[in-house]
Amino acid sequence: MMRLQLILLALITTCSVLSGDASVATTTKASSIAVNQIGAPVKRLLRSDAIAQVDNDNEEERAAWVDGLTKLLKPSTTKILTKLERQDPELKKFTQKYDLTGAFKALKLTRFNTVDELFTSKNYELWFSYMLLWNKQNTNEPFTVAKMFSKQFGTKKAFKMFTDAARSNNPYVQQMGQGYQVQLFYQFYKADDDYKKFVDILGSEKEAGKMFAALTKSPSAYDRHLGENFATTLMNKWADKGMTHAQVVKIDQSFDQPYFYVLTFKVRQKQSEATANAIAAKAAAEREAIRAAGAYARRV
Repeated sequence: MMRLQLILLALITTCSVLSGDASVATTTKASSIAVNQIGAPVKRLLRSDAIAQVDNDNEEERAAWVDGLTKLLKPSTTKILTKLERQDPELKKFTQKYDLTGAFKALKLTRFNTVDELFTSKNYELWFSYMLLWNKQNTNEPFTVAKMFSKQFGTKKAFKMFTDAARSNNPYVQQMGQGYQVQLFYQFYKADDDYKKFVDILGSEKEAGKMFAALTKSPSAYDRHLGENFATTLMNKWADKGMTHAQVVKIDQSFDQPYFYVLTFKVRQKQSEATANAIAAKAAAEREAIRAAGAYARRV
């Protein structure tokens, strides 16, 4: 059941992106404000670091997401939902008694000790199954886990829960957390957004940085592209503010090499500026000396 949840999670996340503003597929404002000289190398480092942190087992699970997504994009979705109803005969009765929000509360999903306990519970699986049926019957008002959690817990707490889940030792919970982080991003993202919007939503640059880091670890190339753009812009700001390498890596380990590169580039940039300023000052002094000499010659 949990493996099925992961495959359907990939489907829901992808559909939520595809059904949004068509302009999402265009170049974002974040792309334009990233520093061109530093952007590409930092993005490559973000990408390689994220890949390095995924072990072979997780790579296989991510591959399963893609394979499952390909199959689910075909008409087999209806068959899977019908199978869910057959597997849990109580599901149909439950759906007749509550709407999706009411079911979330009735199943007491707001009460839990750890995110592992929550996301591996039978009650959560029951609610997740109901959400699939709900979306099938209410195509104009589809729900995602991120949308419901944001509604029930508030966006900041929901993101913290997903971040905790993404760090779980349980590979299934870990993948759910990663997927829900991406879902939450797309719940608010519109083309031409910049990082400041997510700083406002999540309450701090630190939390926004975690969200962008999550995007860089996504199986989707488009997700990674967005995450790299946002993260690069934010890291440049952190460098200008004087944040140390240790402070940034504490936010997310994937910033290790990219932020080191940013800091190195900034130092070289300042050295180049200092050299250029010294040369300009020398040239200006020579020019003034020549002018002064010319004025003296005319007087004589």
